[in-house]
Amino acid sequence: ILKRELDPLKNSQQEAFVLVQTGGQTPLKLAAAIEKWGYKILGTTKAAIDLCEDRSLFANLLKNLEIPYPEFAETTTLEETFTAARSLGFPILVRPSYVLGGRGMKICGSEKDIMSAFAEAKEVSEEYPLYLDKFLVGAVEFDVDGICDGKNAWIAGIMEHVEEAGIHSGDSSCVIPPFRATPGMVERMGEVAKKIAVASEARGLFNIQMAVIGDNIYILEANPRASRTVPFLAKATGYPLIEWGMRAALGEKIDDFVRVSPQSKKYLLPSGGYAVKVPVFPFSKFKNVDPLLGPEMRSTGEVMGIDARAGGAFAKAFLAAGIDLPVKGAVLFSVQDPDKARALNIARVFQLLGFQILGTPGTADFLKRAGIPTTSVAKIGQAPLGEDLLSVLKDHKANLIVNTTGTLGSFRDGVTIRQAALRYRIPLMSTLSGAEMASMAIQTLIHTGIRPVCLQDFCSGHFAES
Repeated sequence: ILKRELDPLKNSQQEAFVLVQTGGQTPLKLAAAIEKWGYKILGTTKAAIDLCEDRSLFANLLKNLEIPYPEFAETTTLEETFTAARSLGFPILVRPSYVLGGRGMKICGSEKDIMSAFAEAKEVSEEYPLYLDKFLVGAVEFDVDGICDGKNAWIAGIMEHVEEAGIHSGDSSCVIPPFRATPGMVERMGEVAKKIAVASEARGLFNIQMAVIGDNIYILEANPRASRTVPFLAKATGYPLIEWGMRAALGEKIDDFVRVSPQSKKYLLPSGGYAVKVPVFPFSKFKNVDPLLGPEMRSTGEVMGIDARAGGAFAKAFLAAGIDLPVKGAVLFSVQDPDKARALNIARVFQLLGFQILGTPGTADFLKRAGIPTTSVAKIGQAPLGEDLLSVLKDHKANLIVNTTGTLGSFRDGVTIRQAALRYRIPLMSTLSGAEMASMAIQTLIHTGIRPVCLQDFCSGHFAES
């Protein structure tokens, strides 16, 4: 279809170029065919695209730049995949190459998981190799968007993911400016991103995803194209990013058209406030779906909240996404063992805000031993003479649910806690970071409330803190 649309251009008197920067992953996959048909790629070249998309080439680039990245392996057969997995050590992120929306990506904790992930990955990307990345447990991810003219790069913004590493970037809420990273770390990330963009000879918009553990920065991937975060970032900053990106792709120099405030040199919003992106999911439209998030993208849209404070921006974004956060009532905790210590601090915040704390037996025992009054709720079918989990949710005796799990297992009667939350329309946080974000939003709703902020005033910084 694309070739049929392009062919008439050959008969014109003008030289024909094709822009592959603003359509996500699909046009990058078509770049080779477009060049084969005799058309020139506008902006970032096919060679530069391959440099970023081919994991081996990209790893060599990072190695030459002395920039860390997770250990990885490239495989084509199941036997090679098993061997590489044993060498890297679990957990491992398995992903096919040249795919859209993280399709076929899986976090594997065993060889059994590897077998299932390999079959799915080959189904969605049979002609390309499979990549195995050492999964960085406990990392915080960041998206860095910018513009490069091939010689110089400018950073439009650095966005911090709210959810833990392992959640697809399209499904993770993100905040700009980062609210948990030090200014020094933000500055380092910006400089690393510029170095990669220039070394890869990107021309136009680019996106780089990073993970931070302690004081270490690891590069996850680089996209020589506009990211899905560009529209959000353009609204948050007020900068005409698409126009500037196209001017760079056409050969103009960044210094000739980028006009920004002095604060942008420190990769902060010019307004001094916070902007939050929250994804919107279609889970309520499907029966028996498990809304657990992972490396494969499941959201179908996103909304934006802006405010002088992070909590206010979170609250507005939740409201826009149709999530009705409670300001009183009970919060139910049901978390896996590795998350219990961190969940303790979140439960304590909700307790201080006046919420009753509920918990499934294991979580409730842990919270009670730590000094938080917690009502234990029996698992489904295990309280014949009293209330079990399903009846508590059905009767709306829990107003917010915090649930994490390491598996996709369900309860004995086939109804998971996440499915019950969807059925009875109870707000669900399936990550602890999401629960922390909700607690900040609820604090704002309880103590100060929220008020509208004009986008133009926000971008210019002409708005007063409430």
